Amino acid sequence: MLEEYIIIHDLISRLREGKDVVVDDSKSFLGYLSDGEPAYMIKNWEPWIKYLQSSMKNCL
Repeated sequence: MLEEYIIIHDLISRLREGKDVVVDDSKSFLGYLSDGEPAYMIKNWEPWIKYLQSSMKNCL
């Protein structure tokens, strides 16, 4: 499932490249960061991915 989110995020990011585009990702809620901040497909994407990766390392 994470792989599918990454694909979608990458597609949206490519469409935005070099263009003055605003993406409303308010209906793409993914989860929360460790500080309780919400993460969406664009907003807080990088911190969310880092948080997930660090969480996965702690589970192994």
